[in-house]
Amino acid sequence: MNVKILSMTLLCVASLTAQIKTVSIEKLPLPPTERWSNALFSPTGKEIFLTNSDYNGIWQYSLETNVLKEITRDMHSGFAFAVSDDGKKIAYRRTVQP
Repeated sequence: MNVKILSMTLLCVASLTAQIKTVSIEKLPLPPTERWSNALFSPTGKEIFLTNSDYNGIWQYSLETNVLKEITRDMHSGFAFAVSDDGKKIAYRRTVQP
């Protein structure tokens, strides 16, 4: 019984110390011509990958240089895209019309 209580206590303490803390909030200087969506930080935290509200395309925004770079404009490529652990590759869906 005491082992269960100790385990639960340690689990609760560990989860409290692993919480994300917001340090600052900044509005990115992104072009207002798009409605941006689904932001995803790179593994290094130096870039943000995002898509538009229609999921058409993927862009990379550098937090160091404030440069927005278009990765692809493929239709629906922004739906559930993923960035590799090293941040060098992006996996995305490509829609091809017959």
